[in-house]
Amino acid sequence: MQAVVPVDPKVVRELRHLRRRRGFANFDLFDSLYRVYLVAIVLAIAVLALSGLAAGPRIHGAELARVTRDGPAILGALVAAAVAVALRSAGRGGPLALEAADVRHVLQAPIVRAAALRGPALQLVRKGAGIGLVAGAIGGVLAAKRFPGGLPAWVAAAALAGVVAGVLATGVGLVASGHRLSRRLANLAAVLVLAWSAADIALGLRTSPATFLGELALWPLAVRPLALIGVAVAAAAVAIGLASLEGVGIEAAERRASLVGSLRLAVTFRDVRTATLLRRQLSEERSRRRPWVRIRRAPLGQGAGAPGRTATGARRRPVRARSRAATVARRDLEGALRWPGMRIARMVVLAVAAGLSLRAVWAGITPLVVVAALCLFVVALDAVEGLAQETDHPDRLAGVPWPEGSARFAHLIFPFVAMVAFGALGLAAALPFGNPSLVAVIGGVTLLPAAAAAVAGAAVSVLRGPADPTGGALATAPEMAGFQLVFRELLPPAIVAVGVLPVAFAHAAAAKGQPPLDSAISVGFASLLVPIAAAGWVHAKGRAALLAPEGDGGEDFEPPEPAPAAERRPSQPRSGQPKPGQRASGARVTSRAPEPAAPPVRETGSRTRSRRGSPPGDGGGKGQQGQDGPVGGKS
Repeated sequence: MQAVVPVDPKVVRELRHLRRRRGFANFDLFDSLYRVYLVAIVLAIAVLALSGLAAGPRIHGAELARVTRDGPAILGALVAAAVAVALRSAGRGGPLALEAADVRHVLQAPIVRAAALRGPALQLVRKGAGIGLVAGAIGGVLAAKRFPGGLPAWVAAAALAGVVAGVLATGVGLVASGHRLSRRLANLAAVLVLAWSAADIALGLRTSPATFLGELALWPLAVRPLALIGVAVAAAAVAIGLASLEGVGIEAAERRASLVGSLRLAVTFRDVRTATLLRRQLSEERSRRRPWVRIRRAPLGQGAGAPGRTATGARRRPVRARSRAATVARRDLEGALRWPGMRIARMVVLAVAAGLSLRAVWAGITPLVVVAALCLFVVALDAVEGLAQETDHPDRLAGVPWPEGSARFAHLIFPFVAMVAFGALGLAAALPFGNPSLVAVIGGVTLLPAAAAAVAGAAVSVLRGPADPTGGALATAPEMAGFQLVFRELLPPAIVAVGVLPVAFAHAAAAKGQPPLDSAISVGFASLLVPIAAAGWVHAKGRAALLAPEGDGGEDFEPPEPAPAAERRPSQPRSGQPKPGQRASGARVTSRAPEPAAPPVRETGSRTRSRRGSPPGDGGGKGQQGQDGPVGGKS
């Protein structure tokens, strides 16, 4: 057998360099500059809006001392959440997302796998560092509005902490992927990382590397050299992760490559529903075969309201006819009882995060309204699964004798109840932080508007679908198309954000010495108008907006021309009228019916069967029953 000669890693680098050069051959400078222009506009608008929300009196005294004491652990919890996401991704083939060609040809070639994957791994580390840099810089700009220290110091410290946090999360993911941690071990490690940060928050300790990175972000308030421990841990994680690339599995990498490619396409077209389904496939979320709780179905009676009797002779209770809306809500409930445990746990965590964010808004950190709205929006996207399923299969409602708008509106009943339940969990998580009675009152007033707005925003996102690449915003001037696309994508989260505004207005009223409850109630009632309008849009949205088949009443639809009289088929009698050759009493007429002047012309490809027992001369004699042939006798 001929020995396999290993390939020099320089060949792979040269091939990638050549591919990059070919990619730059079709590089459009103006298109790239336009994209950078749009991204810069979006970031500028976001920073200005958040800066306006963060504006307020300077924090000093006891509040500043409390932030200095508890801030590192709270910021460290955010870093721990990023590390937990990286660990869960590593348990499912991540965090590397290679292309299918690299998996099929490069990884299966006689080459050192670590050398072949070092380039994509370093690119992933740079990507994580870039995301952390942008997030940290924005956080530093917002912190400089309220805390002493100056804008340059806050931006530098927060950006450095964000870069190290992104590098740490990516390095931990590479380590777990290189050692091929199973799904259970990766989830267990993620839970331990989160529990470590939670213990630091509860006990006021500084033991987790994530907490040390939180101290690095707060250096403008107090410089602590122990924060450099987090930097050392991040560097060690990246070094170990690059050294363990040899253990990356090919099967998991190939599966992830195909799904990530489709996910990137869905994100490019801004198709939220497709992106949600692909994310579930990446996370390997499968519905349970057995529901968490079985719901007993009502017995079928002899009719709606008919008592009847059982087989043993006992009197049967009358069965109440269930309304259509209750039937749809029951279907949604039965589907929710088959949700996987990981999805329910994610929804609970996001609901708790939304509750804690709103508690921080009451404490004066107003920009966290955006975080709370995004958490509720993600939870609502999972809650409206029944409506999304009906949207994915629009032909199901075609055979239902019920207006489609009413059916879609009925799919909002269960999500609203579910969001109220998850909102109650978030409210319970916020009760220990502050005056419980005040938190319960303000949170109770905000609960219903927030749940309704979350369901409305998710429903709009699901029913609206992806943007039309041939018209709409893209057909207008380029200067206006960008703003229209941004408005289109930000509309559903903005609807959700309206529902959590009572907390922000109540805090502003309390800061001015006014009753916070009155402000929360008035703003809560006003904010209900937005989800009510969105629900009306859901009810009024026609089937043509979801699915417009050809020849179904569109603009290009032309009615068929009437057939000539000689080619028309005899019309079928209505129910209750006598058939031709038959009396009203049902007795057959002995006289023969007159034959038509011209025999009907058969359409191409049609099949005609003669009826049994037809009178003589009607083309249905013996030997013609059940045969395919022309009507009226021999061919």
